[in-house]
Amino acid sequence: MALLLPAWLALAGAAACALPGCTDPPPGSAPAAKTVDEASFAAGRDGPRPAERGGVPLESVVAGLEELIPRAMAREGVPGLSIALIVDGRVVWAKGFGVKDTTTGEPVTVVSAFRGASLTKPLVAYAALELCEKGVLELDRPLDDYLPEPYLDDPRVRDITLRMVLSHTSGFTSLEAGRGHIIRTPGTGFLYSNDAFRYLQHVLEHVTGRPLADHMAESVFRPLGMRETSLVWTPAYETLAARGHDGDRPLPLYRPTRANGAYGVYTTPTDYALFLIELMDAGSGDGHRLSRAYVDLMLTPHAKVSDRVS
Repeated sequence: MALLLPAWLALAGAAACALPGCTDPPPGSAPAAKTVDEASFAAGRDGPRPAERGGVPLESVVAGLEELIPRAMAREGVPGLSIALIVDGRVVWAKGFGVKDTTTGEPVTVVSAFRGASLTKPLVAYAALELCEKGVLELDRPLDDYLPEPYLDDPRVRDITLRMVLSHTSGFTSLEAGRGHIIRTPGTGFLYSNDAFRYLQHVLEHVTGRPLADHMAESVFRPLGMRETSLVWTPAYETLAARGHDGDRPLPLYRPTRANGAYGVYTTPTDYALFLIELMDAGSGDGHRLSRAYVDLMLTPHAKVSDRVS
């Protein structure tokens, strides 16, 4: 496991859906809505889009997706979906399919915001590594060193480092009431954990002196141009947010007032694509926030998940 960029994120694109499974816990808050439509991406967001990629005409790829996606949605009962395609460090095509809410019939667009669930974790990992690069945090120093009192009564919490949290080797439970607890000796093996990221959130809020949602907005979302992404609810989401669905039944919108650093982000595929582009192009000298060395560290495996996955 890399420093919190799971293998399923190593994609040249991002998609979100209004599936029942897309309604994990807490969401996020977005700044004011921007006016972007599919036509602007059809021509290429930053100029003409490439004619082909890997010998395959891009127009053919897009046409194939536009034919495949509606059929797949109908087959799987997905009411709404949004997708963004990255080529050579640019979003070259993005489109919404279906509806945000089956009762209102409002269409999904490229600015429709979805609950990103655990896609939150790579964003928080990125922010934590920024603080490492600035000398505020250290990867292999116990996180409890940064707090005025121990996070848990368990003395093993003193052994948990940032590297362990980001590589899911902290030994924390996955998701339990309260602060969770440690069920494996820290640093001895992979154990996926949301509770460890809640611990990291506690540390980040202490060292920065402000709520995680504010820190993420200033240090990650705004610099990368992620204008529809947030860890807390904002008025813009009243019109942008897609609902999760249980079959054809839309579920209530979750409107969090406090961030959840484990699974709470609201975002769009086009916004999240900008984050992926940042990871692909870091260190290129055009204002990227995290150095190439730290991005490489983020993408390097640090724990063995199984015999088939590192």
